[in-house]
Amino acid sequence: MIVGAPAEATDLPTKGGRVHFFSGANGSLLTTMISPTQLTSGRFGATFDVYNDADGLGNSAMLIGAEHEGYPDYYQGGRAYRLVPDFSAPTVTITGPPAPAVNYTPVGFSVEFSEEVTGFEMDDIEVTGGTVGAFAVVDAANYDFSVLPDAEGNVTVAIAAAAAQSLGSAPSLAASAVAFEYDITPPTLLIRLPDPPTTTTGPAAFEVLYTGADEVPLSPEMCSILQDNGGNVAGTFSIEAINSLRYNVILSNITGNGRINLALAEGSGLDFAGNPTLEPI
Repeated sequence: MIVGAPAEATDLPTKGGRVHFFSGANGSLLTTMISPTQLTSGRFGATFDVYNDADGLGNSAMLIGAEHEGYPDYYQGGRAYRLVPDFSAPTVTITGPPAPAVNYTPVGFSVEFSEEVTGFEMDDIEVTGGTVGAFAVVDAANYDFSVLPDAEGNVTVAIAAAAAQSLGSAPSLAASAVAFEYDITPPTLLIRLPDPPTTTTGPAAFEVLYTGADEVPLSPEMCSILQDNGGNVAGTFSIEAINSLRYNVILSNITGNGRINLALAEGSGLDFAGNPTLEPI
């Protein structure tokens, strides 16, 4: 049955929803979204493509004038529509830095909704321990922003329920909060001289103690000899791990004379934020 009476905007619900429209040629069903603005701004048929019926008359001839699960079908401009209100709540995911701690600022974040939404703004982002910096709209479902920590310590980012609305006016759900630590304090290390303090050919063990390090990539290549004036000591370094924060740096095959100490390259210890150890204390 082909019906030629168009639907007026006053015939339509006031909320948005999914519009199903049918092709009389092959009975295929396609779906798109329609916003509350489209529903209240007059005729909306021109938004969509024309689907011809089997006779090529530019009319959709399926399910016109019927109702489906209580929702009426509409016809306009040679097209058939079925408006099914969409009341499903959009979900939202916050993505923050890949590491649990950072030593830089600003810290980049992204927000992804499960569908296109309206009404999401910078003020909808809740930050504990910091503030929102730049805010950018990527598209109707994706947003980028940055966080500026107030000080060293934990920072939490959250988005409450109803921060945005779907095109069907359904309020969004709350997002799972994302937390990270802002840490700009480097780990420290202490070097203890060998006991006894004198040797001819070695080995001589320097004890190295790390504090605040989460990773210790210490290697012989990071070790060097600090010479007193006129010293000409040489030797071979090896590493002995006592535990994750305590090591013996062993100098063997010693030649030459002089008073020496151990020097370690910057970064022999790292924390989760990537801060490297600096000079020993």
